[in-house]
Parts: sequence; structure tokens; C-alpha cells
Amino acid sequence: MGFSGYIFVQGALLVFHFCTLEEYYIGGLFLPVGNGITDGSLIYFIMFLIPAFIGNSCYAKEAIKADYLFKSQPSLSVMNVFIGVIIVCQLLTFAKSVYNVFSHKSMIKQ
Repeated sequence: MGFSGYIFVQGALLVFHFCTLEEYYIGGLFLPVGNGITDGSLIYFIMFLIPAFIGNSCYAKEAIKADYLFKSQPSLSVMNVFIGVIIVCQLLTFAKSVYNVFSHKSMIKQ
């Protein structure tokens, strides 16, 4: 998976770490429906199970042709698109955790 795979795994660790920090500072881990911890873990397990049954070639197929989104854009495989979506979700979860910690801290100061 290359560098994007490294970012994929580190993003999972980042989400878990900051959700744990959120739990520490707020006093509880309040997870909404569709959260990064439980549902994200399920996505990771499914993502790694698919090649076990189908093979790695399913992720190497072309998903977006070259120059489709913008000029001189390279061809993107299914894995590139999938990791891009996952990284965006990880960043949103991270931002929400940081926001929750700072908003809770500001409520305590009042």
C-alpha cells in the first residue's frame, strides 16, 4: 500500500489516541452513531478481509481514469480512492475530538 498505507494505519492510531484523550478530559467516551472507533474498526477489518477471499487484485483496479477530475491527474486505483475517503473521515473524527475537548475546557472555566 506504500505511503498511503502508512498514513492509513497512522490515522487509525491518531483517531484512537484523540478519542481516548477526549474521554480523559471530558470524563466519558460518548460515541454517536457512525463513530470512528467502532465503525472505523469494522471498516478496517472488512478492508483486510476482502483480499483474503478475493485477492489483492480487487484493490489494484482502476477506479478513476487519468485526467477525469483535473488535467494531468494520474489514474487512481480503488485502493487510492478508498484510502482517501478513510483519511478524510479520520481527519474529521480527529477534529471533532479536539473540538469537544476545547469546548468542554471552556465550559469548565465559566
